[in-house]
Amino acid sequence: MIELNHIYVTYDRREIMRAGDNTTEPVLKDISLKINDGEFAFIVGENGAGKSTLIKLLIREVTADRRDDVQSSINVNGYDLMSLSERDVPLLRRTIGFVFQDYKLIQSMNVYDNVAFSLRCTDAPNKYIRKRVPAVIGLMGLGSKIRQNPEKLSGGERQRVAIARALAGNPQLIIADEPTGNLDPRTSVEIISLLKKINEKGTTVVIVTHEHELVKRFGGRLINIKKGEIAFDGHV
Repeated sequence: MIELNHIYVTYDRREIMRAGDNTTEPVLKDISLKINDGEFAFIVGENGAGKSTLIKLLIREVTADRRDDVQSSINVNGYDLMSLSERDVPLLRRTIGFVFQDYKLIQSMNVYDNVAFSLRCTDAPNKYIRKRVPAVIGLMGLGSKIRQNPEKLSGGERQRVAIARALAGNPQLIIADEPTGNLDPRTSVEIISLLKKINEKGTTVVIVTHEHELVKRFGGRLINIKKGEIAFDGHV
């Protein structure tokens, strides 16, 4: 489960100054949000609205402000992010599968090793890896591509590998950050359909996108962020 209460995020003044702004206006302002286990949700908003900051907050890449005027809290998959030590951040991230717009595949590794790499980094047993990796690759319809390198795959196939990698550790939550940004409309529908099927098996899925046509097609929970605030949160 994801639960945020009265969250503000203000980047370091030096970062703001480099961006040409001498103010300290929060990037996220009084965000309160709850996404239950098993939900399928879209997060939308214009560039600079705060979508990326919200995602970075959920994986503890950025931290929320501590303010005297509000009582803030962030809980993700049972972890209290306001008090989480740096030592325990990797444990949080093991409960989250992340899908990137640009895939983040290792070009020198084939499909099998790209997916297996994420499990090896968590010291998963070799026996589990040998069983789990072909299973999730097969689920993505890539069984025949298992020994190919990413350069020989289409954009849609690369994104399927990225989803398989995110799914390999059996995470409670999958976050997909603009997963269709580099894909054609038909392939985009296929990728969202795959994420929807994963959700139907019980995994919470949060998709950040600017493609409103996909949101209209698939429906479900829609969270719209404007200028660092939640402008709309409901089902469409």
